Amino acid sequence: MRKPLLLLALLSSTAIPAHAQAAPQATGLLTGNTYIGDTTYDKLWSLFTLYKDESNPILQEFTLQGRLQVQYADGHSTNGHFDIHDYSKSGKQEAVWADQIEARRAYFGFKSKWFQNWKVEGQIDVDTDGLDAPHGVPGGYTPYKDIYDLYITYAPSDSLNASVGKREIKFSREQEISSTEILTFERSMLTNAMHPGNLTGVWVNGKGIQEHWLYELGVYGNDQVREFSNFDGGTIYTGKIGYDYSSHANLDSSVASLRYMHDTAPGFQSSNTDSNYRDITKTPLFFDCIALSNDLIQGRFGLTTDVLYGFGYHGYADQ
Repeated sequence: MRKPLLLLALLSSTAIPAHAQAAPQATGLLTGNTYIGDTTYDKLWSLFTLYKDESNPILQEFTLQGRLQVQYADGHSTNGHFDIHDYSKSGKQEAVWADQIEARRAYFGFKSKWFQNWKVEGQIDVDTDGLDAPHGVPGGYTPYKDIYDLYITYAPSDSLNASVGKREIKFSREQEISSTEILTFERSMLTNAMHPGNLTGVWVNGKGIQEHWLYELGVYGNDQVREFSNFDGGTIYTGKIGYDYSSHANLDSSVASLRYMHDTAPGFQSSNTDSNYRDITKTPLFFDCIALSNDLIQGRFGLTTDVLYGFGYHGYADQ
């Protein structure tokens, strides 16, 4: 019960100088100055901003974030009728409501900005059926399946962002596009085959170098677990270099990029992985992966191209 009071005290004490010098600038649900925006949607979304004031030297923003995506399928094939109920019976009942609706994604978390240059954000993968017990607690309850991401970033400029924590590693351009924006129902099996998942590590990235160049470098433990890495497996190294040629092409956005990923222990799976999710927590079965991407956007039209190659395959021909 003390944490909300402490947060309110922090907001009040740090906002006083700004209020004393000029008209109130702070917005957000905790300040009472909310429901802001040009459209109804903007005003509704503003309710999730608890506090925002760029003039506050300590806390500039604290906002709730998340998503809920549900889906349903019904069809007929040579084997007869099928729907989500059949999907549930195949061992996927964990994410199915009432045998009819799949909760494809359910995330909840926050993002915040501190001391002008520091960012802290994270989300949990919400346990939508509420039936997953912590390890060793029969019949217990936990509100989340896993920590989806949680990290801290030092961002003094667009050209330098250094982070540590847990996040989803997005190797290809297709993986980089958020599930809130991707146009297909699911991502392709090819990009999923080279997707290492949500891992713990350190990374640095930036853009706008000499106006056009962007980059990213990262080192991660390759054990995909419920919370943070135990570092009991191998190591994944990632690198990316890109060039933004939008001004040359006279398009809204034109970015070409090359990515590289090396895994010291392909196919590794931690012994601490929850049995409900063991089928999706193996590291990719390749020692090395390369992705060449080009992304074009003009108005409402776009073209994304990914060329991926994995080599040093570690496994069997029938996998």
